[in-house]
Amino acid sequence: MAGAYILAGELYRAGNYEEAFRNYEKIMKPYVQECQKLPPGIPRIVYPESRVGVALLNQLIAIVGSKPVKWLMRVFSGDKKDNKKNRAKEIILPDY
Repeated sequence: MAGAYILAGELYRAGNYEEAFRNYEKIMKPYVQECQKLPPGIPRIVYPESRVGVALLNQLIAIVGSKPVKWLMRVFSGDKKDNKKNRAKEIILPDY
């Protein structure tokens, strides 16, 4: 939704679509690059290719999604609203 809003705003503001696309990329690229960073090994874990791998992933998801684990995560996570790392992943919406 944010990307669509920014693209529409840049198309409105720019003199032509090429300029709008350049401006859109300049705004969105840092945000997208930050969001796409994955720890090493994650793609292999998340996309298993064997039945055993799929079964293990399903078990892990079931455990992590259980009520006791969710409660523990809330207890130990604390309030992260002011975390600089989380703010780096936010996108600032321009006022068009």
